[in-house]
Amino acid sequence: MLFLGEEKKEAPSRRDYLKAVGAGVVGLAVGAAIGYGAAPKAAPGAVTTITETKTETVTAPGAPAKGRKVSAYSYGEEYELEGYVPLMVDMTGLDLSIWSESTGTVMARLITEKDNPQADVVWELGGWALETLKKEGVIRKPDYPLVNADKIDPKLTDPDGVWVGYGRHNIVAGTVNTPRLKAKGLTMPKSYWDLTDPKWKGEITMPNPKTSGTGTLVLCGAILLFGEKRGWEFLEALVANCAQITSSGSAPGKLAAAGECALGITFDYNCVKQKDAGYPVEFWFPEEGGGYMTPGGAIVNGAKNPENAHIILQASISKPMMEAYCIYGAWNAISRTDVAYPEEAFVKNPSLKYAVENVKIIEGWSEKWVAENREKLLDEWTKRFG
Repeated sequence: MLFLGEEKKEAPSRRDYLKAVGAGVVGLAVGAAIGYGAAPKAAPGAVTTITETKTETVTAPGAPAKGRKVSAYSYGEEYELEGYVPLMVDMTGLDLSIWSESTGTVMARLITEKDNPQADVVWELGGWALETLKKEGVIRKPDYPLVNADKIDPKLTDPDGVWVGYGRHNIVAGTVNTPRLKAKGLTMPKSYWDLTDPKWKGEITMPNPKTSGTGTLVLCGAILLFGEKRGWEFLEALVANCAQITSSGSAPGKLAAAGECALGITFDYNCVKQKDAGYPVEFWFPEEGGGYMTPGGAIVNGAKNPENAHIILQASISKPMMEAYCIYGAWNAISRTDVAYPEEAFVKNPSLKYAVENVKIIEGWSEKWVAENREKLLDEWTKRFG
């Protein structure tokens, strides 16, 4: 079994870039308008892309960016942000700087910067990470209520109102390479426990919970479903059958799609992405259900630009942005109960409808429980598996 580092990606990726997208000034009142779903056109501004080796700024005619700056941290994938960021800038007119990384890395950086915050707002981060940030005092309630916050599904947001939930995605699932499955004499599994059969040895890849948010969901899901004793028995048998333990949640799906293994434990949209790309794969949704992320956003305590942070947070629950989460992120569900899941998402992602209708979630899943137990479980993981 190999423990692999992050797979190499084409630059710029969310792992190595900071993108700042500027736009002209739109009045602060736009925050309220966005709450009702309006999407005013902003004047053109500046676009700055910063990579490890190059900084380039292209400035277009428009209103000055002074007073319009805002910095956001996110765990959004590059394919998501390519759809979200232009819409956010178009709606708010803000000069937006966004840094994106994996869940744990974003959370750790925010905690480290607590006494001198560099971000103004968190825009798309898993609920268990937001719960941890809440406990650490890194994020805070908005100074005044968000418009349409009363239309957010209470099961998909923070009951204390410190962070606001956007929906449900990143559900634990599997990408199954059907030709390799057949060649190895394997059959489609039903239960998590099917993967502990010795015949699966060397044919599974999974993400490392120490570095991957999806891996955290696998670890915590096993303990929630089966209890401490049986949960660790399952994980011991699963890891013994794994050919590779990857540092990212998407890598196992990619490895399965490439025929490097029969099944990659990943998340639902990664399966959709591989299937829609033409790879010979099928979905595996464990019958017990999968853990999932409740992504959300919050204002950073001590933000340098709190008013602009509020505008971003308000726009993040607008109708256009809720629809964008489905179209570009292929989320399983959105939190606004008055916003319909857009059909355009199924057109853009042909396999998505099947995934939305058939994926199973763990009943009683709690982001708060994950936040409270993650460190203890990671310590035990390290003792057992390194």
